[in-house]
Amino acid sequence: MDNVTVTLVGGPTLLIEIAGYRMITDPTFDPPQVYHHPIAGPVTKKLGPSATPEQLGQVDLALVSHEHIDNLDVAGRGFLTMIPLALTTAEAAEGFGANVVGMKDYDTRTVELPDGRRMKITAVPAHHGPEGVWDALGPVIGFVLEAEGMPTIYVSGDNSELDIVREIADLFPDIDQIRCHCRWRVHHAQQRTGSRGSQNPGCEQDRPGTRRFLGTLQPERG
Repeated sequence: MDNVTVTLVGGPTLLIEIAGYRMITDPTFDPPQVYHHPIAGPVTKKLGPSATPEQLGQVDLALVSHEHIDNLDVAGRGFLTMIPLALTTAEAAEGFGANVVGMKDYDTRTVELPDGRRMKITAVPAHHGPEGVWDALGPVIGFVLEAEGMPTIYVSGDNSELDIVREIADLFPDIDQIRCHCRWRVHHAQQRTGSRGSQNPGCEQDRPGTRRFLGTLQPERG
């Protein structure tokens, strides 16, 4: 089974490396500042990224859950113009060139890994907030990554709805790793999965009981 290396760049931005293939989630590279969101109002970014695009080096693919400023900032939008391929919502893709491909729920795309294997990427549902909020905030997607000899990885996107997580767990029962962009409280994860629970976004990974673990997540309140 391939090793998966994950580097937290900052916020929702992770560098995921598998078999020499390098992916980034929701690229955010702006320095700290205050953004003015038309619905949410002022959005404050307190910390800059741990690495610049130049320091990261070659990136083969970007997985972009949606185009809110805290998931795809100004520098992140520029970054998408410089990489071979980005996958995102159909609505977000309209503002970019041909290398940024729009996907809807359960669309699939296949890419070739450096060793010749094919990795299938499935866009999966995500809701950014509860009923009555997520539709106003616009579309969001997550991703499931699958290839022979590779752990199956679920990247949640900016999803807050547990019913969607359960749906994805039912459709993809062999998920090995998850990368949660939202904040979750993990209850009794150690007892249920044999692994340490964590509240660090993007850190839940590498556990044989991931399928059961998905059922232990609850949204963090307050």
